[in-house]
Amino acid sequence: MKNLIKIFAFVYLTFGLVSCDNDSENNNEPTSGEPNNSEVLTSITINSTWVAYVETINLDNDKITDIQYNDGSYHLYTYSGDKVSQITEYDANDNILYTKSYSYDSNGRLTYRINTPNPDLTPFDYYVSHEYTYDTDLIIVEYKIFDFDDVQSGDTQVSHLELNQNNIVKSYYPAFLANGSRDEATYGNNGPLTLNSYFSGDLLVISNFEYVNEIAADAYSIGRFKFGNQWRINTLLSKDSSTLGTENLDDVSLNYLSSLSYSYNNESQSTSYVTNFSYEFNGDNLLLSQTQTKNSSDNSLAYITIITYEYE
Repeated sequence: MKNLIKIFAFVYLTFGLVSCDNDSENNNEPTSGEPNNSEVLTSITINSTWVAYVETINLDNDKITDIQYNDGSYHLYTYSGDKVSQITEYDANDNILYTKSYSYDSNGRLTYRINTPNPDLTPFDYYVSHEYTYDTDLIIVEYKIFDFDDVQSGDTQVSHLELNQNNIVKSYYPAFLANGSRDEATYGNNGPLTLNSYFSGDLLVISNFEYVNEIAADAYSIGRFKFGNQWRINTLLSKDSSTLGTENLDDVSLNYLSSLSYSYNNESQSTSYVTNFSYEFNGDNLLLSQTQTKNSSDNSLAYITIITYEYE
């Protein structure tokens, strides 16, 4: 049930400002509609101006080597071939907080992952595993919790992800499907267009995605650096929640967003958000900057997230 509730947690898209040495021009769309991603990307810095959060992702040959955070904590990445095999998360004192391990099948699809906390430094005295089984247009996810004696705690939770080619279009727990709890998404040009979340038969969350143009132009989505050629599936599967939420869809679009609208409605609360995106390209269509401005019906302030890209 805890995982089912997680689908209603909204994490906003965090694309933002891009920097490089090229002369820039203020254009909201590439001149030809086809951006230039020929530069070698060496780091991505995400800067949220409203929560004092900074995250710097360092890359080598299109692979993340480490992620540094402004509080002094950091993550180190280990690979097997071109796939992430382990992510080790450290605090500012170089103590391991979490170890996340990943396994794949011969087709590069994620089949198994384990999230192991350090019980001395985190509030968790158990570890969590996810196992994935693929069957044509369906992925079956088994979620298990173990204590550190490897004894399973509680029942195995099973969720289903229905696929349409490379897109996950429906997510649900079979145990809750009868009461109308599920997520449903639609896509166009490999980018999400809508996402509706139903709970007990009621439409609780509505998200709508709009794009600068209809061309599938890779906007340096961070997910692809984490999980190689299968990143569009694997990023969805690597979330702590195996359900399809807006926070997952953020990673799978190949297109440049122009706006994202989101509304949450139940008997006691109704909140809406609109996030607008603007871009800057140079004369060669190299993406220089992207600025996200987010407005909420609950707050008169506009929130901004900035991402800076460094090229070699």
